[in-house]
Amino acid sequence: MRIVWGEGARRDFDSAIAYLRKQSPAGADRVGERILAAIALLEHFPELAPPSQLHRQLRQLAVARTPYLVIYRVGTEHVEVRAIVHAKQRRRK
Repeated sequence: MRIVWGEGARRDFDSAIAYLRKQSPAGADRVGERILAAIALLEHFPELAPPSQLHRQLRQLAVARTPYLVIYRVGTEHVEVRAIVHAKQRRRK
């Protein structure tokens, strides 16, 4: 399946990495790589994460060794990344 980034998801990713980069450039790079690697898995395993309890059409993938979640939706031909959020952050609808 093809991965498609929603505009909000790209902003979320860029904002998270920019914030982390202020504290640790190397740490920001590691977290960014882990998020991107998790998203790449969805290309071959789109149903890897369980459906969201709040929005059944969305799935929440916990990114290993980070506090981030990838919120995404599985379509017929692609996986749409909807948001990248810190696990303690309130999610937007």
